[in-house]
Amino acid sequence: MNRREVLVLYSGGSDSTLTAALACMRFKKVHLLTCRASMMYNLQKAKANVMLLQQKFGKDKLTHKFLDSDEIFKTIYYNAYRSDLRKFGAYLSACVCAACSLSWHVTAIIDCLKNGIDFACDGERYEDPPIWAEQMKPILERVKKLYKAFGVMYENPVYDVVRTDEKLFELGVTKERDVKLERFADRDIRHSQHPHLRWKSTQPDCHGGIIGVLYLSCHFVPLRGQKINEKIAAKYYDQKIPLCRECIQNACISKEGIITKKRL
Repeated sequence: MNRREVLVLYSGGSDSTLTAALACMRFKKVHLLTCRASMMYNLQKAKANVMLLQQKFGKDKLTHKFLDSDEIFKTIYYNAYRSDLRKFGAYLSACVCAACSLSWHVTAIIDCLKNGIDFACDGERYEDPPIWAEQMKPILERVKKLYKAFGVMYENPVYDVVRTDEKLFELGVTKERDVKLERFADRDIRHSQHPHLRWKSTQPDCHGGIIGVLYLSCHFVPLRGQKINEKIAAKYYDQKIPLCRECIQNACISKEGIITKKRL
């Protein structure tokens, strides 16, 4: 495996940065991909940890690029918006991040096919409970099958790591043990003189999931439970993954002509 190349879906946060660090230990070449969408801003923050990774593993080991995923996201989320609204109701507000996550995966698979990369991974990590669809094991298995359908192996190397920021420190990638703490409201804390309390987000900001996280954590999950949440999330993914396959096939066949019958 050390002779092969890998694509890492990279947000710049500690989870995807640890994923990239582990990939550097396993693969000859690591390609970091940050997707760009209209809901995101402060994209330059994703570059901060790239420099640390290159200092640790060498500039020739890693590449980093941005690719637009906005049109794919719009296709996934809005292609059947009215019927989705009838099926899912207010839960559709929580599916924005699911559709965005799928658009990243579609972009990654297309890029893998164009560049002959057979491995891909990301920094998805378990949280208790995993209210977001993209953190759920059954959902990740569906995503893995999507990659496999196009001949790409997909993994979640840090899924069971509790503190990815501490692991980065232990590996010598970062100089601080605590780089994961985020405070969204208290400006005094954000600009505190105390280093363990300052604002430390190293990934682009996004306002697309604000309504969804409030809906899930404050309303849906407390009232209906995590099992129902997982059931509806699976229903949404089962509906959208065939569309993702179609997006990949259309993009590669029409623009590059590189998808073979074997991979289809």
